Amino acid sequence: MSKFIQNSFLKLQNLGKLASQGGAKDTNETYYELTSDHISQILDGQVLDFSDSHFQYLNNLVNHDWKNLAGKLKQKFLTSNFTFQNESLKFEKLAEISSEVFNSLSSEQIVDVLDGKELVIGSMIQNRTEFYVERRFIFRGSENVKPDFTFFRNVAHSMDDIIYLATRLRVFILSSDAGSGKTVAFEQFTMRIKREYPTRWVSYVDLKFYDLNFDENDTEKLLHKILNLNLKNDFELKIFDELYKSGNVVLLWNGFDKIPLTKVFDKIYKTTQNIQFVSCRPSHFGELEKLFINRAYQLIPFNLIEQKEFLTKFFIAQNLMSSKIDEYVNIVQDMATTYNFSTPFMLKVIAYYELTSDHISQILDGQVLDFSDSHFQYLNNLVNHDWKNLAGKLKQKFLTSNFTFQNESLKFEKLAEISLEVFNSLSSEQIVDVLDGKELVIGSMIQNRTEFYVERRFIFEGIAINLANITYYINVADTMDDIIDKTLRTRVFILSSEAGAGKSVTFEQLAMRIKRKFPLRWVLYIDLKDYKSFYNTSLENVVFVDNIKELLHNILNLNSLNEFEKKIFDERLKSGHVVLLWNGFDEISPTYNSFISIVLKEIYTKTKIVQYVSTRPSYSVQLQGIFNNKAYQLIPLNSDEQKEFLRKYFIIQNIKSMKIDEYVEKIHNISLTYAFITPFMLKVIVSGGQSYLSRDTF
Repeated sequence: MSKFIQNSFLKLQNLGKLASQGGAKDTNETYYELTSDHISQILDGQVLDFSDSHFQYLNNLVNHDWKNLAGKLKQKFLTSNFTFQNESLKFEKLAEISSEVFNSLSSEQIVDVLDGKELVIGSMIQNRTEFYVERRFIFRGSENVKPDFTFFRNVAHSMDDIIYLATRLRVFILSSDAGSGKTVAFEQFTMRIKREYPTRWVSYVDLKFYDLNFDENDTEKLLHKILNLNLKNDFELKIFDELYKSGNVVLLWNGFDKIPLTKVFDKIYKTTQNIQFVSCRPSHFGELEKLFINRAYQLIPFNLIEQKEFLTKFFIAQNLMSSKIDEYVNIVQDMATTYNFSTPFMLKVIAYYELTSDHISQILDGQVLDFSDSHFQYLNNLVNHDWKNLAGKLKQKFLTSNFTFQNESLKFEKLAEISLEVFNSLSSEQIVDVLDGKELVIGSMIQNRTEFYVERRFIFEGIAINLANITYYINVADTMDDIIDKTLRTRVFILSSEAGAGKSVTFEQLAMRIKRKFPLRWVLYIDLKDYKSFYNTSLENVVFVDNIKELLHNILNLNSLNEFEKKIFDERLKSGHVVLLWNGFDEISPTYNSFISIVLKEIYTKTKIVQYVSTRPSYSVQLQGIFNNKAYQLIPLNSDEQKEFLRKYFIIQNIKSMKIDEYVEKIHNISLTYAFITPFMLKVIVSGGQSYLSRDTF
């Protein structure tokens, strides 16, 4: 063991004793005394079994797991909250279903929870039902169901009735015409089911956004792909698989007429206890009834009261003056009654403008109305139009609209400068959404978790840094902008630094900076430890793969993107405008080292993609050999940078502003005395020593 490290920890031990002698009334408030045995345990990779939960940061120094977690820490974890889709629950609720899932927790997740962060499990359920009106359901085939038939409304089922029936029958089929409100009803079902059964995994799947090449016999793999689970970590995968096995998954398949997953539905129904909701147009309900041996339901059309409620909510959402709402509602209702348009979709159409009889005839004949005014966007949605057939003024309105490309807001005309071809992949729904003022989101958002990031500098690995003269090294080192510019030319950047030096936060900041500087590049930050489900792929399939596009689609689960997003990604890939930041090469070594090494080399030799890779020094030589490029290291924080880091850290911890400067000076003096100059060790000192920070004697 390094004499320097041992002396540093022993000095820290003495610091705790001094704090205790400085007036502590309760010895439990003093800093923990680290003995030389403790230090040896840490450096040997063992878990320190302290009972007080503020040792969470010390536990993070080693690669611990759930089984070895101290009893009181485990209890603190189980009584902590996590967000399961939209619902906030305690982990002890999850433990009632399965204690086995906790063995899949990573050390980082355990530390985050003990540090007060709330883990998010599963995708959040979107609430896009601003003007939803409560609907009722009746068996399909009940002829002549009209809005004013009180009999049908009295015998029909409410949404809560349907949810109850579905939990018993394990299936619900909804078959109604286009525009009747199936999609909105299914979104509302999703919210309602999750609220009523918070420990179930509830997934709404809009099948029109999927163009899948799949093996219907491999149901679990297909579900992982459709539900985007391959992008998740081992803990989430384990939770889903456990809930699926125990029949606690609810799948809402919207649009069976778009992709008929008959074998998948059948296998889930016959081999599990999970619940399925399926919607379709009338042309497909017979196939579903035969499959499930269950009758299909249909939506009862709006009556006059429901029409009025819907239109009132609709006009409120359009920010219409309240004094005008009743007048507009009455006008639209008169037209709806005249032309027998009682579906939510047609009410929205009429609400935008007055339809003439000629217009109605054209719509019913399936013609595209080529109006120049952009408020005819809803009419265009009535037919299966595409980009090529879009009216000129509507196309111009579309191109001058904004979209979010990962974190950056751009106009579509910027995308058109790169490729007009990609617009042919737009769905009619996407075109209508943009014309309706919605901002499409392309690609996953880049997470900004760098609240207390301090600007770092980089120097070639192997240069011994003299801490006493650190200013010299900072002056000759590269800034982050320098690294970004250089890496554009070399197409690779290797960052090699010790644990806790700040590699992960630096890579997150690099991803944000690159995206801001080059907004039309597709930037992906990849935490390698979260992708282990892919690494068992046979090496032969990687070595002989000629299609890098297919490889990246599989590894990064890009198959879950819609056709427009895929087209953009593939165009960016082809032109070399993709940036991949692979974080934590050492964390998947040695088990998956060979797999990732081959992937990195294949990408480097066969594409123009720019790659960033971080690792601990033990694997630096291997990476330098793959890319034939020298590695960089992070320069430690100097005195001013330590103060900046601590000041930001205390602001995040909600320390009173008048105390921040005082606390910064105290911790900074400790770090200077004991040479703890990495971001991680600064947090260790802060976390462990908060109980005596306010004391005057040190």
